[in-house]
Amino acid sequence: MLVAESLRGRRLVGRIDRGAELVDGLLDACRRRGVRAGEIRVVGSVEEAEVTNLGAHGRPGHDPARRFAGPLTIVHLAGHLAEREGRLHFEAGCALSREGDNGVSDVRPAAA
Repeated sequence: MLVAESLRGRRLVGRIDRGAELVDGLLDACRRRGVRAGEIRVVGSVEEAEVTNLGAHGRPGHDPARRFAGPLTIVHLAGHLAEREGRLHFEAGCALSREGDNGVSDVRPAAA
């Protein structure tokens, strides 16, 4: 096993404008700051979301993407980005919730 400790780190904190695409905004901010690899964590809310289940090797699974209308709260969004073939690639897991007539409910991309 090879282990290396980083004694130098960098953290970017920001906000994406209302109405902007979340993933596009994150990737654009990273490109402008010269980020080539990193961890991403997001809190906040979105007005709508399209959720896709990922299968093996980060490729879309068999379930079709589902769209959810908001407002939706981002309960958890964590992922990573890395440069692949000269382009930034972003992959993350996300949990969303929304308030409805019966209280707060979670938003699931596929039936459990």
